[in-house]
Amino acid sequence: MHRLLAIAFLLTSASALADRAKDTQHSISITVDPLLAIPTHSVTPATHDGAQVDGPTVQLFEVTGEYRVLDKVGVVAYGGWGPWSDPSGMKGSNYVVATQGLFYPFGYFEHGMQAGLEAVYIGTTGGTASVKGGASTFGAGPLLGYKIATNVGFTFEAQAGADYLAARASASDGTISSTASSSQWVPRLRIQLGWSF
Repeated sequence: MHRLLAIAFLLTSASALADRAKDTQHSISITVDPLLAIPTHSVTPATHDGAQVDGPTVQLFEVTGEYRVLDKVGVVAYGGWGPWSDPSGMKGSNYVVATQGLFYPFGYFEHGMQAGLEAVYIGTTGGTASVKGGASTFGAGPLLGYKIATNVGFTFEAQAGADYLAARASASDGTISSTASSSQWVPRLRIQLGWSF
């Protein structure tokens, strides 16, 4: 009887170790957000007289890297750049740099639910031939997500959250300058595809 219990214990331990090895085979994930790469055109809500104003067309190429610190903890850094333009002839570029701290309350680095915090910086430059301007935006907020990395490495990740953004913008035509600032909560959705190593 003791021998049977010892064998059962060894088999269970071996199975647990095999599962554990399977869960810990990747330590880095590299992903991109394919939806951000599609040029997106916005239209502002109707004003009091019923008119709508065409907003800018924005495109962003973003790359994300996540490193496994512990089985249930990951550190993320991502960055991106892309052009923007609007119907009035203004054009320029946006860039973003951000970091996240992730905890996996259910599952692990390769397959589990994410809970975390994000800090982000967004820079905008551009204008016309006669007017130049730019904006700096800092933000932070909570997020929830889910990640799946297959044994071969294919990785899918989805995150939803909200960032509190504080922005300051300035513009000048060479003689007259103006500045403005604003802050607000902004919802955030990220869909990531990539590979884990």
